[in-house]
Amino acid sequence: MNRRTLLTMLGGSAVAGWVGCAQPESPRQGLVRLLGLNSNEIAWLDVLSDDEQRELHERLSDSQGNIRTIQLVARVLGPRSRVFAFLGYPALANRRSVCDGTVRE
Repeated sequence: MNRRTLLTMLGGSAVAGWVGCAQPESPRQGLVRLLGLNSNEIAWLDVLSDDEQRELHERLSDSQGNIRTIQLVARVLGPRSRVFAFLGYPALANRRSVCDGTVRE
């Protein structure tokens, strides 16, 4: 499975289905909760403008899984270092090296 397939699956099904019943929260706080980002990963959201964060939060909260949702999630999780960390793998550089061994995209 490659990154694009994974992001498509996350954006199209699993991530889009998460809906919370919590107190009102800012779009950024909601994305942190919905994506399960830890304190080191919150800065990943900085690649999105405030409007894009709001849009992604609304789309994820309303289960509106479409191509735009996938594009926004891909911008947050796209780099190798982020997608592997998101899946619980050890830290990995954004570029390939001979040390990657069995880790394949």
